[in-house]
Amino acid sequence: MMKKICSLILVIVWMSVIFNFSNQNGRESGSLSEEIITTAVTLFTDIKKDTPEMQRIVEDLSFPVRKLAHFTIYFILGFLIMNACYIWGIRLKTLIIAGIISTLFAISDEFHQSFISGRVGALSDVLLDASGALFAEYLYHYFIYLKRGQS
Repeated sequence: MMKKICSLILVIVWMSVIFNFSNQNGRESGSLSEEIITTAVTLFTDIKKDTPEMQRIVEDLSFPVRKLAHFTIYFILGFLIMNACYIWGIRLKTLIIAGIISTLFAISDEFHQSFISGRVGALSDVLLDASGALFAEYLYHYFIYLKRGQS
């Protein structure tokens, strides 16, 4: 029973993490992306933090990094939802159930962002979020359910 409760707690905690990221205003969200890019570039190259070259790199990478973050965060959510379904013994239409839960959460997340200063809710982000979650859910289904012959 503890394993079941923990699986649900992990889903709820991760949804809370996503909600907190979405609750950042546009400036906070943008500076987080900039900080991640700057840290990675300074870690792996000789480029200094406050240089025109770094600024150009940050400008070039901000969009793809933000979109990769969407995909990755929802990939983790999709995995956690599938794991909870598996632990709770949900075997029929698991991909559909997990897909609906993650997609509805992505829609609600983008709706929530539309009320945050400097942020917008975008259908393209819902599709990206849902694709990250669905990809994880499919992989989970393939490697756990199908490999064990429980499709």
